[in-house]
Amino acid sequence: MKRQLDALEVKQPFGVFYLCVMKAKDLLELTFTSPIRYENGKLVGSQRLLDEDRRVKEIKEFVEGYDAAIPNSIILAANYDENGFNVDDDSIRWKYEKGKLIIPTESRITSIIDGQHRLFGFKDANYAAQEMDLVCSVYIDLPNALQAFLFATINSNQRKVDKSLAYEQFGFNVDNEKSESWSPDKLAIALYKKFNEDSDSPFFHHIKIAPQIDEVLRQTLQDSEWRISTATIVDGILRLISSNPKRDKYELQKIYISERSRDALKYDNTPLRMLYLNNQDSVIYRIIFNFFESAKECLFSHATPSSYIFKTVGVQGLFDFLRDLLNMDYKEDNTLKSANLSKTRFVEVLQKASSVNFSDNYFQASGVGRSRVKNLLLFANNMYTGNKQEEISEMNRLLGR
Repeated sequence: MKRQLDALEVKQPFGVFYLCVMKAKDLLELTFTSPIRYENGKLVGSQRLLDEDRRVKEIKEFVEGYDAAIPNSIILAANYDENGFNVDDDSIRWKYEKGKLIIPTESRITSIIDGQHRLFGFKDANYAAQEMDLVCSVYIDLPNALQAFLFATINSNQRKVDKSLAYEQFGFNVDNEKSESWSPDKLAIALYKKFNEDSDSPFFHHIKIAPQIDEVLRQTLQDSEWRISTATIVDGILRLISSNPKRDKYELQKIYISERSRDALKYDNTPLRMLYLNNQDSVIYRIIFNFFESAKECLFSHATPSSYIFKTVGVQGLFDFLRDLLNMDYKEDNTLKSANLSKTRFVEVLQKASSVNFSDNYFQASGVGRSRVKNLLLFANNMYTGNKQEEISEMNRLLGR
Protein backbone atom coordinates (compact mmCIF):
# COMPACT_ATOMS: atom_id res chain seq x y z
CA MET A 1 0.00 0.00 0.00
CA LYS A 2 1.46 3.34 -1.05
CA ARG A 3 1.71 5.99 1.64
CA GLN A 4 2.26 9.74 1.29
CA LEU A 5 2.99 11.40 4.61
CA ASP A 6 3.32 15.09 5.36
CA ALA A 7 6.97 15.71 6.24
CA LEU A 8 9.25 18.56 7.27
CA GLU A 9 12.75 18.75 5.84
CA VAL A 10 15.32 19.34 8.58
CA LYS A 11 18.84 20.41 7.61
CA GLN A 12 21.64 19.89 10.12
CA PRO A 13 25.45 19.67 9.81
CA PHE A 14 25.37 15.86 9.95
CA GLY A 15 22.83 15.66 7.14
CA VAL A 16 19.22 16.08 6.06
CA PHE A 17 16.35 14.14 7.62
CA TYR A 18 12.56 14.25 7.37
CA LEU A 19 10.26 14.66 10.33
CA CYS A 20 6.92 12.89 9.99
CA VAL A 21 4.27 10.92 11.88
CA MET A 22 3.49 7.22 11.42
CA LYS A 23 1.28 4.81 13.29
CA ALA A 24 3.05 2.26 15.46
CA LYS A 25 1.52 -0.66 13.55
CA ASP A 26 2.84 0.70 10.23
CA LEU A 27 6.34 1.15 11.61
CA LEU A 28 6.36 -2.43 12.85
CA GLU A 29 5.52 -3.62 9.31
CA LEU A 30 8.05 -1.42 7.50
CA THR A 31 11.19 -1.61 9.65
CA PHE A 32 13.77 -4.18 10.71
CA THR A 33 16.40 -4.53 13.41
CA SER A 34 19.20 -6.95 14.24
CA PRO A 35 19.86 -7.40 18.00
CA ILE A 36 23.35 -7.34 19.45
CA ARG A 37 24.52 -9.88 22.04
CA TYR A 38 27.65 -11.39 23.54
CA GLU A 39 28.34 -15.05 22.90
CA ASN A 40 31.35 -16.62 24.61
CA GLY A 41 32.82 -13.21 25.27
CA LYS A 42 32.43 -12.08 21.66
CA LEU A 43 30.07 -9.55 20.18
CA VAL A 44 27.45 -10.71 17.67
CA GLY A 45 24.78 -8.64 15.92
CA SER A 46 24.43 -4.99 15.03
CA GLN A 47 21.94 -3.32 17.38
CA ARG A 48 21.23 -3.24 21.09
CA LEU A 49 19.66 -6.44 22.44
CA LEU A 50 15.95 -6.08 23.07
CA ASP A 51 15.20 -6.35 26.78
CA GLU A 52 11.84 -8.03 26.27
CA ASP A 53 11.57 -9.23 29.86
CA ARG A 54 11.72 -5.74 31.24
CA ARG A 55 11.86 -2.67 29.02
CA VAL A 56 9.62 -3.86 26.17
CA LYS A 57 7.00 -5.24 28.58
CA GLU A 58 7.10 -2.06 30.64
CA ILE A 59 6.62 0.03 27.50
CA LYS A 60 3.75 -2.22 26.39
CA GLU A 61 1.95 -1.69 29.69
CA PHE A 62 2.58 2.04 29.49
CA VAL A 63 1.32 2.55 25.91
CA GLU A 64 -1.86 0.60 26.67
CA GLY A 65 -2.68 3.05 29.46
CA TYR A 66 -4.78 6.20 29.32
CA ASP A 67 -1.75 8.41 29.92
CA ALA A 68 0.43 6.94 27.14
CA ALA A 69 2.97 9.35 25.64
CA ILE A 70 6.01 8.74 23.42
CA PRO A 71 7.13 12.29 22.52
CA ASN A 72 10.68 11.59 21.35
CA SER A 73 11.23 10.41 17.79
CA ILE A 74 12.04 7.01 16.35
CA ILE A 75 15.14 7.46 14.16
CA LEU A 76 15.06 5.51 10.90
CA ALA A 77 17.37 4.89 7.93
CA ALA A 78 15.47 4.24 4.71
CA ASN A 79 16.56 2.43 1.54
CA TYR A 80 19.01 -0.12 2.95
CA ASP A 81 18.50 -3.87 2.84
CA GLU A 82 19.40 -6.28 5.62
CA ASN A 83 22.77 -7.03 3.94
CA GLY A 84 23.82 -3.38 4.24
CA PHE A 85 23.43 -2.39 0.58
CA ASN A 86 21.61 0.68 -0.66
CA VAL A 87 18.31 -0.20 -2.36
CA ASP A 88 18.29 1.02 -5.97
CA ASP A 89 14.83 -0.12 -7.09
CA ASP A 90 12.83 3.10 -7.55
CA SER A 91 9.57 1.19 -7.30
CA ILE A 92 10.16 0.50 -3.59
CA ARG A 93 12.55 3.27 -2.46
CA TRP A 94 11.39 5.83 0.08
CA LYS A 95 11.71 9.39 -1.24
CA TYR A 96 10.83 12.97 -0.36
CA GLU A 97 9.00 15.19 -2.84
CA LYS A 98 7.34 18.56 -2.26
CA GLY A 99 6.63 18.21 1.44
CA LYS A 100 5.68 14.54 1.25
CA LEU A 101 7.53 11.41 2.36
CA ILE A 102 6.56 8.76 -0.17
CA ILE A 103 6.61 5.09 0.83
CA PRO A 104 5.68 3.11 -2.32
CA THR A 105 5.30 -0.42 -0.90
CA GLU A 106 5.33 -2.59 2.21
CA SER A 107 8.93 -3.66 1.50
CA ARG A 108 10.99 -3.85 4.70
CA ILE A 109 13.90 -1.63 3.62
CA THR A 110 14.18 0.68 6.63
CA SER A 111 16.30 0.00 9.70
CA ILE A 112 15.78 1.41 13.17
CA ILE A 113 18.76 3.52 14.20
CA ASP A 114 17.33 4.43 17.58
CA GLY A 115 14.06 3.69 19.37
CA GLN A 116 13.62 -0.04 18.88
CA HIS A 117 12.54 -0.63 22.48
CA ARG A 118 9.88 2.06 22.22
CA LEU A 119 8.61 0.64 18.96
CA PHE A 120 8.65 -3.02 19.99
CA GLY A 121 6.67 -2.12 23.07
CA PHE A 122 3.76 -1.83 20.65
CA LYS A 123 4.28 -5.24 19.05
CA ASP A 124 1.92 -7.20 21.33
CA ALA A 125 -0.05 -4.19 22.53
CA ASN A 126 -3.78 -3.79 21.95
CA TYR A 127 -5.35 -2.29 18.83
CA ALA A 128 -5.77 1.18 20.31
CA ALA A 129 -2.09 1.34 21.25
CA GLN A 130 -0.93 0.20 17.81
CA GLU A 131 -2.98 3.02 16.28
CA MET A 132 -0.92 5.57 18.21
CA ASP A 133 0.96 8.18 16.19
CA LEU A 134 4.73 8.20 16.63
CA VAL A 135 7.14 10.94 15.64
CA CYS A 136 9.80 9.72 13.19
CA SER A 137 13.07 11.20 11.98
CA VAL A 138 13.83 9.57 8.64
CA TYR A 139 17.25 9.65 7.00
CA ILE A 140 17.21 8.65 3.33
CA ASP A 141 20.25 6.83 1.90
CA LEU A 142 22.34 7.26 5.03
CA PRO A 143 25.23 4.76 4.67
CA ASN A 144 25.32 1.87 7.10
CA ALA A 145 28.52 3.03 8.79
CA LEU A 146 27.06 6.49 9.41
CA GLN A 147 23.91 4.90 10.83
CA ALA A 148 26.23 3.17 13.26
CA PHE A 149 28.06 6.39 14.06
CA LEU A 150 24.79 8.20 14.72
CA PHE A 151 23.58 5.42 17.02
CA ALA A 152 26.87 5.35 18.92
CA THR A 153 26.92 9.13 19.28
CA ILE A 154 23.35 9.28 20.58
CA ASN A 155 23.61 6.38 22.98
CA SER A 156 27.11 6.98 24.34
CA ASN A 157 25.72 10.17 25.88
CA GLN A 158 22.95 8.36 27.74
CA ARG A 159 23.56 6.83 31.16
CA LYS A 160 21.63 3.62 30.48
CA VAL A 161 23.86 2.59 27.56
CA ASP A 162 27.44 1.50 28.16
CA LYS A 163 29.69 3.81 26.16
CA SER A 164 32.19 1.09 25.28
CA LEU A 165 29.41 -1.21 24.04
CA ALA A 166 27.83 1.53 21.93
CA TYR A 167 31.15 2.20 20.19
CA GLU A 168 32.39 -1.40 20.07
CA GLN A 169 29.30 -2.85 18.45
CA PHE A 170 29.75 -0.71 15.38
CA GLY A 171 33.53 -0.50 15.26
CA PHE A 172 33.63 3.12 16.43
CA ASN A 173 35.93 2.77 19.42
CA VAL A 174 36.72 5.47 21.91
CA ASP A 175 40.40 4.93 21.18
CA ASN A 176 41.80 5.27 17.68
CA GLU A 177 41.19 2.10 15.68
CA LYS A 178 43.77 0.47 13.46
CA SER A 179 42.86 0.64 9.79
CA GLU A 180 43.77 -3.06 9.52
CA SER A 181 40.65 -3.85 11.55
CA TRP A 182 38.26 -1.77 9.44
CA SER A 183 35.22 -3.48 7.99
CA PRO A 184 34.47 -2.77 4.30
CA ASP A 185 31.84 -0.16 5.14
CA LYS A 186 34.22 1.71 7.41
CA LEU A 187 36.91 1.73 4.73
CA ALA A 188 34.31 2.97 2.23
CA ILE A 189 33.46 5.84 4.57
CA ALA A 190 37.15 6.68 5.01
CA LEU A 191 37.71 6.72 1.24
CA TYR A 192 34.58 8.80 0.62
CA LYS A 193 35.90 11.41 3.07
CA LYS A 194 39.22 11.45 1.29
CA PHE A 195 37.51 11.90 -2.08
CA ASN A 196 35.52 14.80 -0.69
CA GLU A 197 38.46 16.49 1.06
CA ASP A 198 41.31 15.91 -1.42
CA SER A 199 41.45 19.06 -3.57
CA ASP A 200 42.80 17.00 -6.49
CA SER A 201 39.96 14.50 -6.32
CA PRO A 202 37.41 14.34 -9.16
CA PHE A 203 34.73 14.41 -6.42
CA PHE A 204 36.18 17.35 -4.48
CA HIS A 205 33.21 19.22 -2.97
CA HIS A 206 30.79 17.18 -5.06
CA ILE A 207 29.72 14.73 -2.34
CA LYS A 208 27.16 15.44 0.35
CA ILE A 209 25.05 13.51 2.80
CA ALA A 210 21.72 14.00 1.11
CA PRO A 211 18.76 11.98 -0.11
CA GLN A 212 18.67 10.69 -3.66
CA ILE A 213 15.57 12.61 -4.67
CA ASP A 214 14.18 12.98 -8.15
CA GLU A 215 14.82 16.73 -8.16
CA VAL A 216 18.57 16.12 -8.11
CA LEU A 217 18.20 14.13 -11.32
CA ARG A 218 16.11 16.83 -13.01
CA GLN A 219 18.37 19.82 -12.65
CA THR A 220 17.80 22.57 -15.19
CA LEU A 221 20.28 23.66 -17.86
CA GLN A 222 20.96 26.80 -15.81
CA ASP A 223 22.24 24.75 -12.85
CA SER A 224 25.96 24.28 -13.37
CA GLU A 225 26.60 22.56 -10.03
CA TRP A 226 26.35 18.84 -9.43
CA ARG A 227 26.23 16.92 -6.20
CA ILE A 228 26.34 13.19 -5.45
CA SER A 229 25.08 11.71 -2.19
CA THR A 230 27.39 9.95 0.20
CA ALA A 231 25.37 6.77 -0.34
CA THR A 232 26.21 6.74 -4.06
CA ILE A 233 29.95 6.87 -3.42
CA VAL A 234 30.03 4.58 -0.40
CA ASP A 235 27.86 1.96 -2.08
CA GLY A 236 29.99 2.12 -5.24
CA ILE A 237 33.17 1.54 -3.26
CA LEU A 238 31.59 -1.25 -1.20
CA ARG A 239 30.58 -3.20 -4.30
CA LEU A 240 34.24 -3.27 -5.34
CA ILE A 241 35.48 -4.79 -2.07
CA SER A 242 32.62 -6.84 -0.59
CA SER A 243 29.70 -8.92 -1.81
CA ASN A 244 28.06 -8.71 1.62
CA PRO A 245 29.22 -5.80 3.84
CA LYS A 246 26.98 -6.72 6.76
CA ARG A 247 28.32 -10.28 6.81
CA ASP A 248 31.88 -8.96 6.86
CA LYS A 249 31.08 -6.54 9.68
CA TYR A 250 29.51 -9.30 11.77
CA GLU A 251 32.48 -11.60 11.21
CA LEU A 252 34.89 -8.93 12.44
CA GLN A 253 32.67 -8.12 15.41
CA LYS A 254 33.03 -11.72 16.59
CA ILE A 255 36.73 -11.03 17.21
CA TYR A 256 38.12 -9.06 20.13
CA ILE A 257 39.00 -5.53 19.01
CA SER A 258 42.67 -5.90 19.89
CA GLU A 259 42.89 -9.00 17.66
CA ARG A 260 40.60 -7.83 14.88
CA SER A 261 42.11 -7.98 11.38
CA ARG A 262 40.77 -8.02 7.84
CA ASP A 263 42.69 -11.17 6.99
CA ALA A 264 40.14 -13.05 9.13
CA LEU A 265 37.63 -12.49 6.34
CA LYS A 266 37.24 -14.73 3.33
CA TYR A 267 37.92 -13.89 -0.29
CA ASP A 268 34.83 -13.20 -2.41
CA ASN A 269 34.32 -12.40 -6.09
CA THR A 270 34.51 -8.61 -5.85
CA PRO A 271 37.42 -7.31 -7.97
CA LEU A 272 39.33 -5.35 -5.32
CA ARG A 273 38.75 -7.81 -2.48
CA MET A 274 42.37 -8.96 -2.28
CA LEU A 275 43.58 -5.38 -2.09
CA TYR A 276 41.15 -4.78 0.79
CA LEU A 277 42.21 -7.97 2.62
CA ASN A 278 45.87 -7.00 2.18
CA ASN A 279 45.30 -3.48 3.59
CA GLN A 280 46.20 -1.79 0.31
CA ASP A 281 43.76 1.08 0.86
CA SER A 282 45.87 3.63 -1.00
CA VAL A 283 45.86 1.41 -4.10
CA ILE A 284 42.06 1.05 -3.95
CA TYR A 285 41.78 4.83 -3.64
CA ARG A 286 44.13 5.40 -6.56
CA ILE A 287 42.26 2.97 -8.85
CA ILE A 288 38.93 4.69 -8.21
CA PHE A 289 40.63 8.08 -8.44
CA ASN A 290 42.19 7.22 -11.82
CA PHE A 291 38.90 5.92 -13.18
CA PHE A 292 36.80 8.93 -12.21
CA GLU A 293 39.51 11.40 -13.15
CA SER A 294 39.34 9.76 -16.58
CA ALA A 295 35.54 10.01 -16.53
CA LYS A 296 35.86 13.70 -15.68
CA GLU A 297 38.20 14.22 -18.63
CA CYS A 298 36.37 12.06 -21.18
CA LEU A 299 32.72 12.35 -20.15
CA PHE A 300 32.01 14.99 -17.52
CA SER A 301 33.85 17.81 -19.30
CA HIS A 302 31.67 17.40 -22.42
CA ALA A 303 28.38 17.05 -20.58
CA THR A 304 25.65 19.65 -20.26
CA PRO A 305 24.27 20.46 -16.78
CA SER A 306 21.23 18.28 -17.49
CA SER A 307 23.36 15.26 -18.37
CA TYR A 308 22.74 12.06 -16.45
CA ILE A 309 26.42 11.08 -16.51
CA PHE A 310 27.35 12.98 -13.36
CA LYS A 311 24.00 12.51 -11.64
CA THR A 312 23.23 9.61 -9.34
CA VAL A 313 22.36 7.09 -12.08
CA GLY A 314 25.42 8.09 -14.09
CA VAL A 315 27.93 7.71 -11.27
CA GLN A 316 26.27 4.44 -10.21
CA GLY A 317 26.52 3.21 -13.81
CA LEU A 318 30.18 4.21 -13.93
CA PHE A 319 30.91 2.29 -10.72
CA ASP A 320 29.07 -0.73 -12.17
CA PHE A 321 31.10 -0.50 -15.37
CA LEU A 322 34.34 -0.23 -13.38
CA ARG A 323 33.42 -3.36 -11.43
CA ASP A 324 32.69 -5.30 -14.63
CA LEU A 325 35.83 -4.00 -16.28
CA LEU A 326 38.04 -5.03 -13.35
CA ASN A 327 36.34 -8.42 -13.12
CA MET A 328 37.04 -9.06 -16.81
CA ASP A 329 40.68 -8.07 -16.37
CA TYR A 330 41.01 -10.29 -13.33
CA LYS A 331 39.57 -13.33 -15.06
CA GLU A 332 42.13 -13.12 -17.85
CA ASP A 333 45.15 -14.13 -15.73
CA ASN A 334 43.88 -14.19 -12.13
CA THR A 335 45.61 -10.93 -11.29
CA LEU A 336 45.12 -7.21 -11.76
CA LYS A 337 48.01 -5.70 -13.69
CA SER A 338 49.08 -2.17 -12.85
CA ALA A 339 48.72 -1.20 -16.52
CA ASN A 340 45.01 -2.06 -16.32
CA LEU A 341 44.57 0.27 -13.34
CA SER A 342 46.25 3.34 -14.78
CA LYS A 343 44.59 6.55 -15.91
CA THR A 344 45.98 5.98 -19.40
CA ARG A 345 44.09 2.72 -19.70
CA PHE A 346 40.85 4.17 -18.27
CA VAL A 347 41.02 7.15 -20.64
CA GLU A 348 41.42 4.76 -23.55
CA VAL A 349 38.30 2.87 -22.47
CA LEU A 350 36.06 5.83 -21.62
CA GLN A 351 37.15 7.91 -24.62
CA LYS A 352 35.17 5.53 -26.82
CA ALA A 353 31.96 6.98 -25.36
CA SER A 354 33.06 10.63 -25.26
CA SER A 355 30.74 11.61 -28.11
CA VAL A 356 27.62 10.25 -26.40
CA ASN A 357 24.95 12.73 -25.36
CA PHE A 358 24.12 11.56 -21.83
CA SER A 359 21.26 14.07 -21.72
CA ASP A 360 19.40 11.89 -24.21
CA ASN A 361 15.99 10.61 -23.10
CA TYR A 362 17.32 7.06 -23.47
CA PHE A 363 18.91 7.55 -20.04
CA GLN A 364 16.47 7.84 -17.17
CA ALA A 365 16.60 8.91 -13.54
CA SER A 366 16.05 5.36 -12.36
CA GLY A 367 17.65 1.94 -12.08
CA VAL A 368 17.03 1.49 -15.80
CA GLY A 369 19.12 4.56 -16.54
CA ARG A 370 21.91 3.21 -14.36
CA SER A 371 22.06 -0.08 -16.26
CA ARG A 372 21.92 1.75 -19.60
CA VAL A 373 24.96 3.84 -18.71
CA LYS A 374 26.90 0.71 -17.79
CA ASN A 375 25.73 -1.26 -20.83
CA LEU A 376 26.57 1.54 -23.24
CA LEU A 377 30.12 1.73 -21.91
CA LEU A 378 30.46 -2.03 -22.23
CA PHE A 379 29.01 -1.89 -25.75
CA ALA A 380 31.40 0.89 -26.80
CA ASN A 381 34.29 -1.37 -25.76
CA ASN A 382 32.91 -4.55 -27.36
CA MET A 383 32.25 -6.08 -23.92
CA TYR A 384 28.46 -6.11 -24.03
CA THR A 385 26.97 -9.60 -23.87
CA GLY A 386 23.26 -8.74 -24.17
CA ASN A 387 21.17 -9.57 -27.23
CA LYS A 388 18.26 -7.15 -27.07
CA GLN A 389 18.09 -5.72 -30.57
CA GLU A 390 16.19 -2.60 -29.55
CA GLU A 391 18.81 -1.75 -26.94
CA ILE A 392 21.65 -2.46 -29.37
CA SER A 393 20.03 -0.21 -31.95
CA GLU A 394 19.72 2.63 -29.43
CA MET A 395 23.34 2.27 -28.32
CA ASN A 396 24.52 2.31 -31.95
CA ARG A 397 22.54 5.52 -32.43
CA LEU A 398 24.07 7.17 -29.38
CA LEU A 399 27.57 6.17 -30.51
CA GLY A 400 26.93 7.48 -34.04
CA ARG A 401 27.45 4.12 -35.66
